[in-house]
Amino acid sequence: MRFSEGCALAKIESAKSGFEYVRALIEIARETPIYVVLHPTTIVTKVRGVKRSVAVAAGSAVLCSDDAMERILAVCDYIELAEPTWLDVGLLVPLASRPSCPWFRELGIEIDEELGVATVSIEETLGEEALSVVEGGLACCVGCAEEVSGAVALEPRVNLLFLFLKSLRVRGVARVKRCVVREVSEKLKPFIDTLVRIGDSDVILALGKGYVSLFEPLDTTSRDLAAVLGLATFTRPANDPRARAYLAKILNG
Repeated sequence: MRFSEGCALAKIESAKSGFEYVRALIEIARETPIYVVLHPTTIVTKVRGVKRSVAVAAGSAVLCSDDAMERILAVCDYIELAEPTWLDVGLLVPLASRPSCPWFRELGIEIDEELGVATVSIEETLGEEALSVVEGGLACCVGCAEEVSGAVALEPRVNLLFLFLKSLRVRGVARVKRCVVREVSEKLKPFIDTLVRIGDSDVILALGKGYVSLFEPLDTTSRDLAAVLGLATFTRPANDPRARAYLAKILNG
C-alpha cells in the first residue's frame, strides 16, 4: 500500500511495554485507520535534513494524522516518511466476534458479531467450532486453572506472531494460568502447530492462519505476550472482507 510523505511509523522496538503499545494502537484504531507493517523493511526518513534509509521492524504501525502521532508518543517513538513509500501492511481491526479471551477488555477490544475477527471459546476440547479461526482468528481456552512459570520459548515459524514477538523482544520468565486440552477434533489436527511455550508447557498454538491461546496472563511478561497475540490476531489483510468493512465504517463515521 502506498503512503504519503509526512506519514509516520510507530517504532515497535522502542516500546517499553508491549501491552501499552498494543492498547494504544487499539484505542487509536477506533477513530482512524491503523496499518501494521507485516515484514521487516526499510524506509527513507530525514535526519538533520539529510535523507537516510532506516530499518523498520514488523509490527510497526503507520500513522497519518497529527493526533495519532501525538498520542503514540506516550508509549514509543516514531519516524516520518521523507518520500511516498510502498509498504506491505495489514489493517488493525479492534473488534472480536465474541468475548472469548478474558484479556480482551484490558486491551480495549470491543465485540461486534458482524465485523469482528472470528473468536471462539474452548475448554478442555478443541472441537469443530474452532474451524472458524483456521483462516484467521483466535480460539481462547477459558477456565484455566494450572499455574505454570518458566522461560518464554518461541518456535521459529513464518507467521505474524513470531515476527511481532521478535520485534518487541518478549522474552524472560513468565507466569500464567494454563489450560490443558485433552481432546482435539480430527479435522483440526492437520492445522495445529506449537508456537510458544512457557517452560515445558505449550501456551500458544497455530491453527492454520489463526491461533489458539491456552493461557491467562499473571505477570508483566505474560501480559505482553497476550497483547502481541492480540496484535497478530486483529491485524487483518487489507483485502479481507472484515478489514474492508471496518475501514468503511470508520471512514464514513
